[in-house]
Amino acid sequence: MPHGHCSLYSKIIAPFLVMAHFVMKSHSDGEYAKTFMLDVANDLFDDFSDKDKIIKQIKDMSLSANTVHDCTIMMANQVEETQVKAINAAPYFSLALDESTDLSHLSQFSVSARYAAGDTLHEESLAVLPIKRSTRGEDLFKSFTEFAKEKHLPMDKLISVCTDGAPCMVGKNRGFVGLLREHENRSILSFHCILHQEALCAQMCGEQLGEVMSLVIQVVNFIVARLELFIVDIETGRLLHFEKLREFKDQLAGFTSNLLQSFKARFEEFHEHTHLFKFITHPYECAVDKADLSYIPGVSIRDFEVDVADLKASDMWVDKFKSLNEDLERLAQQQAELANQLTVKTWNALPVTYHTRQRVSIAVLTMFGSTYACEQSFSHLKNIKTNLRSCLTDGSLNACMKLNLNALSNRLQTIINQVNHIKFT
Repeated sequence: MPHGHCSLYSKIIAPFLVMAHFVMKSHSDGEYAKTFMLDVANDLFDDFSDKDKIIKQIKDMSLSANTVHDCTIMMANQVEETQVKAINAAPYFSLALDESTDLSHLSQFSVSARYAAGDTLHEESLAVLPIKRSTRGEDLFKSFTEFAKEKHLPMDKLISVCTDGAPCMVGKNRGFVGLLREHENRSILSFHCILHQEALCAQMCGEQLGEVMSLVIQVVNFIVARLELFIVDIETGRLLHFEKLREFKDQLAGFTSNLLQSFKARFEEFHEHTHLFKFITHPYECAVDKADLSYIPGVSIRDFEVDVADLKASDMWVDKFKSLNEDLERLAQQQAELANQLTVKTWNALPVTYHTRQRVSIAVLTMFGSTYACEQSFSHLKNIKTNLRSCLTDGSLNACMKLNLNALSNRLQTIINQVNHIKFT
């Protein structure tokens, strides 16, 4: 590249490199970054023969609020383009959805996706959609379908949706999930976020929970070293080792019974698909008549049953999955991401004769069990849309959120290459 082009290239690319570290800051902070760079450059390049030239290039670098804004939008668009392309190439994907209100009292609808690309499972924020109407199921559904249509999301590959269980999401008549199933004209799995259900289980015990928790706080240091004895005492009703709790015997028994029943009712939808989930790591123990495959489009039950029979008959692949479970146990205390990658890699290693079974496994692995990804996005939303930045446009907010929530470092070189292609061709 000629020297003139090198200089121009640096001026164009530099704002992107700076913005990679300022996605949560004000757009005007770009000028602050340049001031800081100039202060450092005076001493850092003091022994360089071309010090004046370096400082001049820093001064000539455009980091105005408008430039930073444009860079932010361009980077976010590139990330979005990469996401949509990957989801279209994936066999299936699932969504986690949640709604919250920002400091401007505007409802924000968080949409996160989980999909497999190669041997890696990706969980990424697709968008934070502003809801300027009411937050009824119809409003959320309309906002999402407009987004999905505009971005060309392959809705025929959608396997499941995880929500907070609010009426606007799962309402029988006009809830988001019901409207989505009606629109797609097929079954789509719906899961009530396991974290929200735990909180609801606690609330169902009402004042009784508060009394019991107060009691637990007082005695927790005493029972922590003798937990097994405590459980046996409560279950048998003998209270031989915790006589001081005898007067609370009925209260504790009633509380544990109510909590157990609440959990059984709350997590019924997860128990319902236990056989489908289990086969991911234990396909050689799978009962083919127990797994409901009606939610996974493009999968033949007949082919699935044949695949299962063939795999069970193969000592090599049975041993392979037994080895997988041993590895997963060793990884239990390590990052879940590594365990997921190992699981996907094992399934991808299967020969093409097990194609149907591979598709089922990937479909199940994409499913969300909670809306934690959405909750995470709302935490970042509070840091981005502050009292000092309350007038951010919807486009700017969504761009900042996308760059902050997704792994920008992995895509930065791709963004730079794209800009280089645009500017120098």
